[in-house]
Amino acid sequence: MILWLVYLAILSFFLGFHINNFFYADDFFHPAYVSFVKNPLKTLWHYYLGDAFWRPLTIFSDYLSLKLFDQNPAGWHLIDLVLLSIDAILLAILARSIFEKATLGFENTGSKRALIFSSALCGMIFLLHPISLLTGAWTACRADVLGGVFALISLIITIKGVLKKKPLAFVFAGVFSILAYLCKESYFFLPLLAPFLAVFSGEKLKEKSWLGVWIFLSYAIAFSFYIYV
Repeated sequence: MILWLVYLAILSFFLGFHINNFFYADDFFHPAYVSFVKNPLKTLWHYYLGDAFWRPLTIFSDYLSLKLFDQNPAGWHLIDLVLLSIDAILLAILARSIFEKATLGFENTGSKRALIFSSALCGMIFLLHPISLLTGAWTACRADVLGGVFALISLIITIKGVLKKKPLAFVFAGVFSILAYLCKESYFFLPLLAPFLAVFSGEKLKEKSWLGVWIFLSYAIAFSFYIYV
């Protein structure tokens, strides 16, 4: 919680001046589109932009933003900053989960501090990267920061399931991957990325191979469900 507040404060320092800036470029499409939506369920079950995209959770979040803040850009930007800070803390949690496997057997205080510091540093690097700052400042990138929340939760559940040897966790990871797809289709990389996390579990190559197959199948089934819907 404290680390997340630190991330949010740092992000506010770098982008706080931008909070009241009006929409620009393709930002205008988002409030304009949802301003014609009378039934919020329409945002979940209909395509938009000439049937070119289906990003229902992103558009639904736009709908809620319009209802809460109308066309006041400060509210829209504030939500994006909060989402980006959540992405950063989730990335730090994911990094810690990965580093924990590498530091098993080293339970001294120094290694724990190094684990916390290195994980927090990963989140900080992500947060202050120019592409991340641009994404957080651009309302049109809501799909990226919102989808990132679900994608990172999916990967965290995956690696926790790997470390604790609980295959059922991969089912829940698949569910969160679907939520990421419903934000932006660029998160289709998850079925290919997630199996690589299997290398952090088991001592035998055979065990790792079967674990990777199970993870891939869980994500592939979730992806197939998304395509079907």
